[in-house]
Amino acid sequence: MKLKSPEKFLSEIKVDKVILMNVILLVMYSILAIFSATSGKVYQRGGSRIAMLIGQEAIVISVFVVIFFICKAFKNIKPIRKLSKAGFAISLVTLLILVLPTDDVPLIHRASINGEYRFIKIYKLNILASEVVKVSIVAYIAWAMHALKNGGTRLADRLAKSHPFFAREFGRNLLYIGIPMGVVALLSMTTGVTNGLFVTAIMFGSILAGGFSKKDIAIYIAIATAFLLLGWAVYKATDSPKPGKVHETLSRLYGRADSTGSKRVYRWLTPLEKQIQERSETESVSAVISANEHLKGFVAIHEGGLVGKGPGNSTQKYEFYNMFSDYVFSFLCEEYGIIFGGLPLLLIFISILARGAIIARNCENMFARVIVSGYSLLLSGQGLLHIAVNVGLLPTTGQTLPLVSDGKGSAIMFAIAFGVLLFISKEARKNIEKQEAETPSLIQETTDEEAAAIIQESEEIYG
Repeated sequence: MKLKSPEKFLSEIKVDKVILMNVILLVMYSILAIFSATSGKVYQRGGSRIAMLIGQEAIVISVFVVIFFICKAFKNIKPIRKLSKAGFAISLVTLLILVLPTDDVPLIHRASINGEYRFIKIYKLNILASEVVKVSIVAYIAWAMHALKNGGTRLADRLAKSHPFFAREFGRNLLYIGIPMGVVALLSMTTGVTNGLFVTAIMFGSILAGGFSKKDIAIYIAIATAFLLLGWAVYKATDSPKPGKVHETLSRLYGRADSTGSKRVYRWLTPLEKQIQERSETESVSAVISANEHLKGFVAIHEGGLVGKGPGNSTQKYEFYNMFSDYVFSFLCEEYGIIFGGLPLLLIFISILARGAIIARNCENMFARVIVSGYSLLLSGQGLLHIAVNVGLLPTTGQTLPLVSDGKGSAIMFAIAFGVLLFISKEARKNIEKQEAETPSLIQETTDEEAAAIIQESEEIYG
């Protein structure tokens, strides 16, 4: 069998090579992380190092299987668009499982971490619900934007016969975009305020990329702000030693913001020495130090320096539980340094955003443009947000590092997002290649005559 030359092999890859290379690099970092982290995970959770390595290999294989399936199984974008229609329903069901008391439901139920219900447990598989919601709702918004532009709004057409409001553009936009976004944003807030804010930002970014009316966006923001302020006022007004049902209901949203969110901001802004001085009588000094996970992340980055301690030599991985999810960037910096760990990861996520913008600009239909923009914002935004938290620019948010942080379900959801990006990049490839060909080169070729003239001129000047 004759081996293909590297040039020929690369020329036959029809998907965007930059995005594909970023996926490979992120997967490589996840392998490095799990290889170095197994001793810490065994120390914290028990189990076998070999089993953990095999489990990570299975995740890596699953990621590439999902991406390969999406790129090969569909001949065109229509099946993906049809499946995306279910994105809102998937998001709604996922969030309701977290919000409703499903702890005793067999096979599928919610699971909590740090007092917040963030996971859906299906048999033995833990799935971070927020990742399912993000990927699903972006796909739905892309479908809805395409339907609004191309007249695929049968529900609005039926409602318009008895309610003229839905015959107007604002009414249709509200039905297909405004209401689903509002429901998902509100339910996401009840599972974690920072997560809800991030989901909301991604949704608004997606509709902006699709050219959604800025006037409608401003109205949505005004309505949402008014409802949130009104809810906060009622929550505070009904606060009493014996709160009623209204206060208990609102506490699902505002209580978490008032406790967990405010504590995270307090720890982020307040020096440790002052926190120790202001601690309650029942709280020990060690408990205060342990609660400041971001400080341990700083220690990891500082100890790693420029080149790191080397694989397996991290000491902070024994100190706190979230090292392999919420603070995996700090962990990689500790072991591989800023040069080999931190800076490459930062550049990867900036590259995903830039390349996603190029692909979106060269898409020929609304659905492709919106879903590429949404997934690019999601993947790069979450990566950069994770890095910002790890370096202390923001308080703890609980956002994982796509394809790198520990988590089987999260890896699959991000693989779906990358798979869709790569699939659509095939359709946009011709336009991108044409654009790159038309871009003038920074280095101009010089003819033999021009070179001889330059040499003669130099001899005349310098003798």
